[in-house]
Amino acid sequence: MLTEERMHLVPTNVWEELNKKLVQELHEDAPPTIHLIGYSLGSALVGELKKNISDPEALTRHFTDFAAAAGWGVMSMAGDLRQGGRYLVSVMNCAFCENAAIGQTPVCTFLASTVEGMADKIYGATHRVSETRCSARGEAICQFTVEASPRGSEPSPGSSPPAISDWESLCASAIPAMLLSGRRTAEY
Repeated sequence: MLTEERMHLVPTNVWEELNKKLVQELHEDAPPTIHLIGYSLGSALVGELKKNISDPEALTRHFTDFAAAAGWGVMSMAGDLRQGGRYLVSVMNCAFCENAAIGQTPVCTFLASTVEGMADKIYGATHRVSETRCSARGEAICQFTVEASPRGSEPSPGSSPPAISDWESLCASAIPAMLLSGRRTAEY
């Protein structure tokens, strides 16, 4: 579906290094920044697909195809894909925790944010995404529960990052130059 468009894929070792730099450089601002980047990516991908497809179930199938083509892992979705009320996203061979040490905490926050952006864009409503299983915890798959937020409820934690409110602000900030240069301070 994304024909005639150039694509840029990031190898897992490059993603791992970028993620580490974000955490090192941004400290407490890293989680909202990573959330914003993932959410924006998921939303933008679905926005492109929605130009030609309106069926929610078809959109989710195309998203899983994209995830496989991008090397994120083998993704499947099951549950209420027609209305988006509640469903599960399962990922085998998840690229986002491939090199992570086995621990107690799920580490696929970028992918969870991407799934959240996808869900919000497909269904036109706010969703909460939580990683309930993670290969970095020694489990066979990574799994995310996607639930529509009740109408009128507060956005999910991290959905409105306090430090950087939108993608344009992130790109215009000193953060990209700081990360690429390896500097510890933003003197740009």
